[in-house]
Amino acid sequence: MKHHAVYVELDVKQPSTTKITDTLEGLTPLGYSPAVGTSPSGRLDVTLSVPADSVYEATARGVVAAQQVAGAAAVRIEALDGDEHDAMQGFDQIPDLVSVSQAAEILQVSRQRVQQMIDAGQFVTARKVGNATVLATSEVAGRVHSTALPHLAQ
Repeated sequence: MKHHAVYVELDVKQPSTTKITDTLEGLTPLGYSPAVGTSPSGRLDVTLSVPADSVYEATARGVVAAQQVAGAAAVRIEALDGDEHDAMQGFDQIPDLVSVSQAAEILQVSRQRVQQMIDAGQFVTARKVGNATVLATSEVAGRVHSTALPHLAQ
């Protein structure tokens, strides 16, 4: 089951702060991580993150919840797969990461050898996070065979 972003604009013109707060408080226990405010057209606007097997299912759940809690009909509906929503918002997907020690274990080389490879620019995903260096697991896994023979990894 994936999360989907469901946007519902409801037929409540110029909603009061009380209406926005009541709608937010009514949706929060449902576990859909609601955001409630006023749309650009001045109506009550609800954004939900709905777990479902399909966008269709998420849309149905989200619209029913928003309409019931707000006591108003939907006038605009938009639903997106969670990954598509994140991409449109400019959120980067964080890859699975491993430490230098974990990479050395996967590659069956020393930690120092992994650090040499990083210093030589052979791992483009290597990043410092605080005092640690991390690498994308997929990049490390892609080097398993080339580091089995050290002369090929150089």
